[in-house]
Amino acid sequence: MRILTLMLLILLFGLFSCKKDKLEGEKAILEGRWEVKYFIKKHKSLLTGGTSIVDTLYPMAIGHSFAFEFLKKGILCQVSDGELIRKDRVVFDAFNEELPNSEYDHLCVIRLNNKDDDFFVATLNEQNMSVGRNPISDQFVADTIGTNAISYNYIYTKK
Repeated sequence: MRILTLMLLILLFGLFSCKKDKLEGEKAILEGRWEVKYFIKKHKSLLTGGTSIVDTLYPMAIGHSFAFEFLKKGILCQVSDGELIRKDRVVFDAFNEELPNSEYDHLCVIRLNNKDDDFFVATLNEQNMSVGRNPISDQFVADTIGTNAISYNYIYTKK
């Protein structure tokens, strides 16, 4: 009876375990360490809708470093200033193999831990990745200050 119960528990765990996508096939391009090369900060006027200021910022200039490390088994480690700050399961909502008229080869939407509100969108090739929404730190994602919206686009290079 104990063996039957144990086998049933193992079966249920296998069926209902946390979802994650392994980095296989075309998705294997993500595997490895990606470090922020620079990021673009855009100030957009909420009154006029126009982009008023665009700044390019470098990690060394702000005194912080950021990196992603994608593991083959479908785990994303997020590192800030050399310290692990998050470790999440990777679930792909989308992964396109071709992006015509772009310097990037792929577009992907990745949900972290299979949550709808914790995701980012990236375009990438074998050496560079552009991330439009970055979950590393809420203060670096997007802010609204008065009548301006501020957004960031992170450019990573593969190490």
